[in-house]
Amino acid sequence: SSYRPATLEGQLAEAPFAADECFRHASQLVAGLASLHEAGMVHRDVKPSNCLFVDGELKLADFGLLTDADRHASQVGTRGYMPPDGRMDTRADVYAAGLVIYEMITGLPAERFPCLGEAVHELGKNPVLAVLNRLVLRACQPNPDDRYRDARQMLADLEVAKPKSPVGSSQSSISVAVS
Repeated sequence: SSYRPATLEGQLAEAPFAADECFRHASQLVAGLASLHEAGMVHRDVKPSNCLFVDGELKLADFGLLTDADRHASQVGTRGYMPPDGRMDTRADVYAAGLVIYEMITGLPAERFPCLGEAVHELGKNPVLAVLNRLVLRACQPNPDDRYRDARQMLADLEVAKPKSPVGSSQSSISVAVS
């Protein structure tokens, strides 16, 4: 009875992630979502409580609202992670993933978006967090046409900006090339 799943929601409540962990977990989330989008599916309920840690890897879970990407009729999802336009398609999944990444980099709940709080100081100094913030801003545009069209496009930007570890160093550097 004391079992609690290792969710992103639980981890965020305990302590914020370091920048490199944020990047790694954001990449894992977006890669999982990109796989769904590539298969022609839409999750429609991306949120921290539906992100589980399995052997240290972030996995997208709870496929109860999963549907074909071609369907746009319903407005099902979790309030607060649904885009303002209410259209639940791949761009809605991108919007919700952006909010989840926002929570990882700021430690703030999704309803505080776009406020950066205390994270504003770290974002100015840390290129990894700055890249993630730009990704979030594009993913969470109010106009769906200004967002990534799907998670595959979002993942492509993340892969371009992937931190590179110099040989013999535990420090990461990052190229800042998110469009």
